Amino acid sequence: MAFAQASDPAATQMTHANKKAVKEQSKADKKAAMAQAKADKKKRTNGRSGRRRQG
Repeated sequence: MAFAQASDPAATQMTHANKKAVKEQSKADKKAAMAQAKADKKKRTNGRSGRRRQG
């Protein structure tokens, strides 16, 4: 086992960096999706609230 880790430490570090990048990208995507959903909800709410019945 120790030989496999020591054989190519650069590959191990690159894999770790890739995993970290994927995790960060996923986090950013989720944040953007939530912001978009919030904006869509706000747009829908504002559209409905402007049309009030009179009488």
